[in-house]
Amino acid sequence: MHVTYIPQHPSERRLNLSLELSRAVHRALKPLNRVILSSLLLKNKLTEKQAVLPLPKRLKNVRGAFRGVAIYPPPSHILIVDDVVTTGATLNSASRALKEIYPSARIICLALAY
Repeated sequence: MHVTYIPQHPSERRLNLSLELSRAVHRALKPLNRVILSSLLLKNKLTEKQAVLPLPKRLKNVRGAFRGVAIYPPPSHILIVDDVVTTGATLNSASRALKEIYPSARIICLALAY
C-alpha cells in the first residue's frame, strides 16, 4: 500500500498537516510490511482556502487542482491522508487525479477530523 497526502501548491509556505499526518500513519502501518510513503499527488492550481467558501464554490475551487504522479510499478492500493474533511471535495478531486494515472488502484481516503 502506498500512503500519500494532500499536497500544497508550490507557492504555499505553511505547515502541511496532511503530510505530517501521513508520516504518522506510515509509521503506524509500517510493521505490516510493504507500506510505502509516496508523493503521488501534485497541486497544480492555487486555490482559495476551502474553509471560507460555501459548498458550491468548494466543489468548483478544487476541481482539477491535483495531478497524479506516475511511478513504476503502479500501486494497487493508495491511502490518501488529509487533515479535515467537510464536503469531501478535496479528497474527491485528489482521488480523481490518481484514478486517471492508476485506473485499477483501490483508493482509500483517511482524515483526522470531519
